[in-house]
Amino acid sequence: PGAELFRMTLPAGGTLFSTIVSELSKRGIDHGNLSFVEGELVIAKCQTGHPDPKKEIAAVYGDPVEFMGGADILAGHATFGRKSDGSPIIHCHGVLIDREGRLFGGHLPTDLCVIGPRGVSAYLLVPQDSGFSVRPDPETHVSLLQPANTERTA
Repeated sequence: PGAELFRMTLPAGGTLFSTIVSELSKRGIDHGNLSFVEGELVIAKCQTGHPDPKKEIAAVYGDPVEFMGGADILAGHATFGRKSDGSPIIHCHGVLIDREGRLFGGHLPTDLCVIGPRGVSAYLLVPQDSGFSVRPDPETHVSLLQPANTERTA
């Protein structure tokens, strides 16, 4: 209750970031959760976190690992929300398999991953009257996407 569920395919050609923003904007959606069912990335990059050497924040991401020849998405999850200035933000994690059968999981930098010819299939869960906004987190000392009361734009 209080949420809508859609099955959708993100089309080939754009970055995960630009495509998610575009496809959700077409539907008047500015907050939601995508659960990836399967997909293809022609440019696939993934990052893992490790403790901050300066001990100022909980963790930092390492440099992106690029999968030569792309990779398939076996599973993943993206949270779509808004920064304090209203611009879109996406936080995404996934499990990828490269062309040689190696598995890798971690943070997907959505602005660096490009969707391949098969697209990316996902379920989109859109909460009504709630969503996600970036706010400082006292435990991690990082600004994170957190649940927030919102209203749909359409």
